[in-house]
Amino acid sequence: MNSIELEGRLTMDPELKQTPANKSVVKFTIACNRKHNLNLTDFIDCIAWEKKAETICKYCHKGDQLIIFGELETNNYKNNDDKMVKSTYVRVDSIAFGNKPNGISNFERQEPILEPKYIEIDEDIDLPF
Repeated sequence: MNSIELEGRLTMDPELKQTPANKSVVKFTIACNRKHNLNLTDFIDCIAWEKKAETICKYCHKGDQLIIFGELETNNYKNNDDKMVKSTYVRVDSIAFGNKPNGISNFERQEPILEPKYIEIDEDIDLPF
C-alpha cells in the first residue's frame, strides 16, 4: 500500500494555477522535522488538484502547519539537456489544518487549536448542503 502522512509548515504561499484543460492545481512544499532528530528538516514537494487545491490556496499561507495525507508518486522525464530526471512528490488526498505560527487557527479562532481539524475532500461526491 502506498500511503503517506506528513506534518509540516508551508515554505511559501501556495499559488493556484489552471491546466490547459481548466483543472485547478497547486504545487507546494512543506518543511517537516524528522522524528528522531528535530535538528534536521526535510522539504517535501506536494501537489493537489481541483477542490483540494482551491481549499489549500484559500486557507493556507506561508508558515501555516498542515498535515498531509496522500500517496508518494514518481515521474521520469527528459530535461532540456536530454537527460532522464526522476521527480518524487506527494499527491494530496486530504489535509488537516494545524496552528498558524502566531497560534491563531485558519478559522480565526482566538485560542490555539489543540487537535487538527480534519477536512476530507472528495471531488467526485456532491455534498447535500
